[in-house]
Amino acid sequence: MRSEKERYSDHVAVLARLLGIAFESLPAEPRARTLATSRHLHRNEHEAALALAYERVHGLLDDDLEHARILLARAELVRRQWQREGLIGNGDLQALEREAAAALRQAAD
Repeated sequence: MRSEKERYSDHVAVLARLLGIAFESLPAEPRARTLATSRHLHRNEHEAALALAYERVHGLLDDDLEHARILLARAELVRRQWQREGLIGNGDLQALEREAAAALRQAAD
């Protein structure tokens, strides 16, 4: 039987794929750190998937700015939709989105 932690990670992986993120291809350390932080902050699976997207934007800044831009735009649209549907709260996700956007702007300059 799978643990609650494993089920949480599985659900986040499915939602991350909806955002265009290949969960398994994410670097293990940042992925594990983001998932642990999300569980600690009691983020639901939707919120954790968005947190992974914002983390991934940071990870792409050195290698693929265009992909980082696309991912950030997609995450913003999905965040708005999920908020309208009541799937996520107003927690720290907007702050994470602003941080990712600021880092992207700085990397592009």
